Amino acid sequence: MIIAVVLALFVVMTIVAARKPRAALLTVVFLAPWGGLDVDIGLRVTAYEVALVPLCLVMLLRATQPGWSPPRLAAGALLVAMVVHGVVWSLLQTAYIPLIRAGDSPLRGPIMRAIIQIPFYLFNFSPVVLAAMLLRSAADVMQALRIYMAALVVLGLIGWLQVMLWYGAGYNPIPVGILNVALGGSEAYIREGQFSFGSLAIYRMNSFAGEPRNLATALVLGMLVLQALLLGVRRPDWRLMGLWGFFFVTTLATFSTSGAMVWAAGTVALLPAFWIGRIPIRRKAATLIAAMAYGLLPLVLGVAVAEARGIPVLDLVAERTFDRIENNGAVEDFDLAITRYLSAHREAIITGTGLGNAHLYAIPYLEPEHAVYAEGNVFQAKTGVVRIVSELGLIGLALFGLWYLALVWQMRPMVMAADDMAVAVPIALLVLVVYLATIQIAGELWLMAGAMAALIRFGAPRHSDLPARQLPA
Repeated sequence: MIIAVVLALFVVMTIVAARKPRAALLTVVFLAPWGGLDVDIGLRVTAYEVALVPLCLVMLLRATQPGWSPPRLAAGALLVAMVVHGVVWSLLQTAYIPLIRAGDSPLRGPIMRAIIQIPFYLFNFSPVVLAAMLLRSAADVMQALRIYMAALVVLGLIGWLQVMLWYGAGYNPIPVGILNVALGGSEAYIREGQFSFGSLAIYRMNSFAGEPRNLATALVLGMLVLQALLLGVRRPDWRLMGLWGFFFVTTLATFSTSGAMVWAAGTVALLPAFWIGRIPIRRKAATLIAAMAYGLLPLVLGVAVAEARGIPVLDLVAERTFDRIENNGAVEDFDLAITRYLSAHREAIITGTGLGNAHLYAIPYLEPEHAVYAEGNVFQAKTGVVRIVSELGLIGLALFGLWYLALVWQMRPMVMAADDMAVAVPIALLVLVVYLATIQIAGELWLMAGAMAALIRFGAPRHSDLPARQLPA
């Protein structure tokens, strides 16, 4: 069953990619936040990845046609350097990695997994090249952004349906892993995001994004993009504020501590992102304060009513945020073990342990409560910066940072001529900040890099053809 479903999606996407490659790319954009559409075939694969493979193959086939010449890719030399470093260093590490079995699948064995991670590493960068080739104008880039926002709206609506059925009927229709279990995945088990607060049973929304934290991260990214648009475009459609409010309330329903922290970090980085890119902020301080008050007033009133009726909303918020941060220092379980290993082996900070190998070294450093579910299983860092350093070291992190910032630097003069497109600079920097804080938006980061390469290649219109009514709403 599982093979049949994966093959069906593969065939459909192959047909779409062969006939309309740009439509296939936009489908990939839509699927990027749908991490819950995943199956385990010995390795976990998502609908996003299955949809991306046929597009890669079709474009590779087109590249073999006579007369085809590869387009120039912005910051291509840095990208090649980063890829070569990752591949070569990881191949060298296969001779030294600990032979610790993780999971029941042979594909998760130390050597096999280490080898498989190399083509996966190359595959991860494919959206950069595909988006650079298939997005041919600023309008195309904005269309991709609108489609991503639409995906978040659909995920949010499904999430609210999930929560209403869960509280109303006592039945969770979308537990984490439901699709994998239904299709008979190799390691198939269901998890539910819930916890107790006093006598209250709290159910956490996850929709089809995977874990509740995955949904929160995608929604937070959408919120930060909307915040940038509201600050940087001349005549924002105030429906954007309504969309931001929907994302905000939906994020609260995930009860994700990491989501709250990522939003706080991104919001703090927002104004510096405009300053670094020298992009003008088009809203006055009074307007921003009034808009914030208007958006938060219903929430404040709702909390006040709940507290008056004896529902300890503020205590619940404190328990999921400040108290948890105080208890674990805001460091995730796997990140804590990996950073402890790196602290004990300083040389690994410089070079890394190779792609996908960090868990083999970090297992002895797991906290006892984390070892219960992580020991003997594959795990990786949940923050982008820790994952890059643990696998490719500070060398890999430096190459990655230089490549991405080079794209931002080269894109800036291309979009400055278009009033509303200049906001792409702070948005790109925000995507980087969010990625370094959480690995969950890796697909979005590669797509953003490809969009930047496309804007560098084709430029932007001198007078923006993207009025406010065409922005995501």
